[in-house]
Amino acid sequence: MLKIESLVKYNGYDLMMVGDTYQVYLVEDNYCFGAWTDYDKAFEFFDEQSHYTQETMKAEQIKYFEGEYKALEREYDILKSKSNKSDEDYERLDFLLEEMMFFKIG
Repeated sequence: MLKIESLVKYNGYDLMMVGDTYQVYLVEDNYCFGAWTDYDKAFEFFDEQSHYTQETMKAEQIKYFEGEYKALEREYDILKSKSNKSDEDYERLDFLLEEMMFFKIG
C-alpha cells in the first residue's frame, strides 16, 4: 500500500510524502508541481512557491490601494480648485477627505 503523508502546509501549498517521493501540491486545485526524492530540494521549491504567492499578493494589494488613493487625491484637487462650489461639492470634498485619511491610517 502506498504511504501518503502531509509534512508541511503553508499558504495554500502542501509538501507531502507519497511513497518514497516528496511532492508539492497547490491545495486549492489539487495540482502537483512535481516530485523529488531529495527532501531538501522539495522543501526549497515548496518554500519558494508558498512565500512567492504571499509576497505577490501583498505587493498587488499595495499597488491597488496606492492607485485608489491617487484617484481620490486627483478628484479632491479638482473639486477643491473649482471656483463655484455647490453644497454637493462640499459634501463630496468632505467624503473624499475622509476616504483619503482612511487610506493614510490603514
